[in-house]
Formats: sequence, structure tokens, C-alpha cells
Amino acid sequence: MVVAALLIGALVLGLTRFSLGEHISAALCQITSLGQGDCAVAETPARAAEDYVPPQPCVKSGDGGAWEGSVAFGVQVEGGKTWFVEALGDGRYRLTRTGTVGVGVEGGLGIDASAVVNDNRYGVALGLGGAITDQLKTGDVYYATSDEEAEAILSAADSDDLKDGSVGDHWFGRDFVDWVTNASDLEQVEAESTFVKVGVQASGDLYATLIDFDASATAEAGTYVGQTQYRDGRTMDLYTASSSGVARASGSIGDEWTEFGSAVASYAGAVTIEVDRDADGVPTAMRLVTLGSGYADTSSTNNGANDELDSVQYTEQTWQVPLGTVEQRITAGKLALGLGIEVPGVTQEISPLDFSTLDYGETWAGFKDTAKTHGYVWEQNYALNDSTNGGNLDVEALVKVGLSGEYTSRSRTATGYTYWDGTQFTTRSGCLGE
Repeated sequence: MVVAALLIGALVLGLTRFSLGEHISAALCQITSLGQGDCAVAETPARAAEDYVPPQPCVKSGDGGAWEGSVAFGVQVEGGKTWFVEALGDGRYRLTRTGTVGVGVEGGLGIDASAVVNDNRYGVALGLGGAITDQLKTGDVYYATSDEEAEAILSAADSDDLKDGSVGDHWFGRDFVDWVTNASDLEQVEAESTFVKVGVQASGDLYATLIDFDASATAEAGTYVGQTQYRDGRTMDLYTASSSGVARASGSIGDEWTEFGSAVASYAGAVTIEVDRDADGVPTAMRLVTLGSGYADTSSTNNGANDELDSVQYTEQTWQVPLGTVEQRITAGKLALGLGIEVPGVTQEISPLDFSTLDYGETWAGFKDTAKTHGYVWEQNYALNDSTNGGNLDVEALVKVGLSGEYTSRSRTATGYTYWDGTQFTTRSGCLGE
């Protein structure tokens, strides 16, 4: 009987670790211990209403820009730099700077001698092409008390990068350059966090621009893996996959250049897994973030140019699960494995014989329920408005030869924010754009 009880106990512990809940475990514990063991189920303390408010501040609005350029001679080399300042719901401002380098292969058929002004292409272009590039993104994040301070930090950080690249850092020569240029103290402000992302991006495009007519379609998809390092030693792992596409057409719709029409349709979607870790590398929380948008519009004007297009509406949903217990890590690990992602310290909790990860609907439902009960759930809606100006000079005959450059200004305005308060989704105050 003792041997049998030990065997049953071992089986129960194994099943409990990988499949069964705490209450079933407690009941089986009573059986295997003949009612003599300590089989109580730990009670989860009740959460107050404020405990459901997400710890991350909401984003009310944002403004920024991006420079991008590429050179191709069989091999495509591209680079860019973006900056974005966001007004947060807690009164702070967040500055994010990102640098991108990509190397890959692009090819197709066609010629492109055109300019892009306010998202409209002018000139002569006809062709199709595609590209696959390896991408490296690096950046840093700063916090400020005002928009003016954030802009000053941006200017100082860019100046610091320029001096680091030209004369180096931490030696008397750099001290002399700082003295001559009357360097700002903000050049030495340490970033709150830095991040690195690596991935692969594929894109394809079709375009035709003939004086008073322009039509184009572009689609791209990418996958990235990255990590954010915080100043206090914490880290965040990131796994993301995204896809987007846009089709445009514009031109004269009258006998003369007195009336112009345009049409545009676009979509974008992304799925991201984020894993928070403490300074010792122990996972503390996992988030699933989904982002989606769809847009279509037609317009006309008598001014000989296209009307400015409306902002594109985005919906971002986030589910966050704590990883403090085995059961929570199993719930999170099943979702990650269902997406094909191995998360160190989390997915190891899943038994190789547990095939429930193949039932993505069930694992997804379990993750959402755990987020509502023990974690956080929130949804943010915002409008994004881009305006691009640039130029292209390309010739493609299977192998691309050319160069291009463009600048995109971007603004973001929050249109809604709700979170799960334990019984329903409710509006979070102070989170709408002005």
C-alpha cells in the first residue's frame, strides 16, 4: 500500500505540474495521504478595483519623424533613423530613438525616376520588384517632464552620437571638443533603456507613374527578435511578426487638369510576445500584444492635387499574465509554444507529452482568463497620420541599381482606452489625446 501510494503520489504530482489545477491536486492529495497530509489550496487574495489598472502609462499623443535611404547595386544596403516623442497619461514625455541598418537582395524589372510629395508620386516610373533584407534595429528611450525637454534631449543625444563617431568618447580629446562646442549637460544623460532587434523583412511592390497618373501597391512582412535592457538591470525579451500593405491610385479624372481623384486602401497587423525579467533574469510577466488596422478612402479636388488623406485608425490589445506560479508559467508557455516560440524559464514547464499546445484556441482562452483574473487586460485605440516626401532613381533589370531617400513625419492621437476592471471593460481617465 505504501509503494502504491508513493507511485500514485508521483503520478499525481507529474499530472498536476503539467495538466491539473490546484483544486484537483488538493483532492488527490487527500486520497494519497489518507487524509493526513497538508492539502490546503492557497487562497488568492481579492483584488481591489485599482489593482486592475495596467502599470504601464497610456500614450495620449505623439509626434516624430523618420529618415530612410538605400543604395543598391545588386545588393541592397539601407539605413534610417527615427525619433518619436510621446505624451504619457502620467504627465511625462517619452523619447524613443531608433537606428536601422539593412542588407539584402532586391531585384525586379522597371525604371523609377520620381519624387514623392505629401505621399503623392510625381514623375515617370514603371516596374515591379521585391526584396529580402536582414535588419538590425538599435535604439534608446529617455523620459522628460515636458515636450521641450524631450526635444532638447533628442538634440543633445544626436550631438553626442556625432561626436562619439567622429572623435570618440571618454578621453581628453573629446573633453576639448565638448568645451569648444559648449556641449549641453544633456549629452551625458543616461537612457532609461536601450534595445536591440534583429530580424528578416520581405517586401514586394508594383508601381506605375505617368505624368498625371499614379498607381502603386506594396506589401511587406517581417519577423524580429530583440531585447530591451533597463537601467536598473531588468530586461524585456521581444518576439514579433508583422505584415502590412497599401495600394494607391490617383490621377486626372476630367478632360483637363481641373479635377483630380485619389483612392487608397491599406492594412497592417502584428503579433508580439513580450517577456519581462528581473535583474537576475527570472521571468516575471508575459504579454501578448496584437495590433491591427484597415483603411480605405476615395477623394477628389479641383485644385490639381490630392486631398489630404484621413488618419489611419489602429487598435492595440494587450493581455499580461504574471509568471509567479508554475500554473501561470504553464499557461503562458502553452501560448508561446503554440506560436512556435521558446521562452527560457517559461516553456520548460511544459511536458514533452503535453499535446494541449496544439489546441491554440484552448491555450488562447486560458491565457486570456488568467490575464483577466491575475494580470491585466487593456485596449488602446489611436489615429496615426503619416506624410512622406522623397525621391527615387532606380533601374531594375532583374538586378536593381539605384538610390532612394525619403522623410516621413508622423503624428499619433489616442482616441480611446479601456481596461478590464474585474467585472467589465471601463474607460481609463487621462488617456485621450488633446
